[in-house]
Amino acid sequence: MAISNPSLLTTAVLLSFATAPLHHPHAEPFTKPHISVYGTAVTDAVPDLMRWQLSFRTLGPTVSAVAKAHEARVARVIGFLGREEIEEKKIQTSQVQLGEDIEYRGGTRVKKGYYASTSITFESQTLEAYQSLWTGLSQFDNVTINGVSFDTSERLKIQQATRIKALQAAELKAFSMAKVLGKAIGGPLLIEEEASANPDQRQLYSKTRMARIASDQEAAGPSLSVGTIPIRMRVKAVFELRPWGERSIPKYERLESLSQGSASD
Repeated sequence: MAISNPSLLTTAVLLSFATAPLHHPHAEPFTKPHISVYGTAVTDAVPDLMRWQLSFRTLGPTVSAVAKAHEARVARVIGFLGREEIEEKKIQTSQVQLGEDIEYRGGTRVKKGYYASTSITFESQTLEAYQSLWTGLSQFDNVTINGVSFDTSERLKIQQATRIKALQAAELKAFSMAKVLGKAIGGPLLIEEEASANPDQRQLYSKTRMARIASDQEAAGPSLSVGTIPIRMRVKAVFELRPWGERSIPKYERLESLSQGSASD
């Protein structure tokens, strides 16, 4: 897997020199002068994992006929995935439904028959199988590909490393801002991870109907270009503000070095 060097980004900074408490739902009020900062780090990861979401529907005149035909169709789709070397434990069926097929004609409710529907999700770590999966699934009637997303199997490991970078960015920002005002930063009073609003995944397409695209047996799917996934981590940190003369020399030598390196990048 190729991972670029994480880039450090910093966002809104709030300086507070007042001695009034800063109220936080999960922390004691801060009675000391302090500086509050946010730090964000981003790591671009190359995807090595595909997640497919399928759904299909079977119609028929009787419950028994629909149920039997639908069960056979589910088995054929799962059999196809097995031949494509998708592990059984990576295949999941869900949202199984069986009910009346109803339509409205001139305001009148008319029963046409019955329907059965199933959703299937599966994962593959072989991105090269994308084209054969697309082509093979196109041979099944009334199959809808609800989405294909791309992810990295190393997400937790990358998140851990990126979180550290985000915290370093916050500390460096606090150091730089306090230094301008002739102050030093002490130890952290609060460290808090901000929840991500958006999942960092690449969604390729959605709601692609396969209703016999395959009258052309050579039907090919969209070309595959997944790019990279930006994995973002954001933290909030609050540091005590101290007089410049009370600074920790080893800490400041380290932060000065980081500051100079960041300025040259």
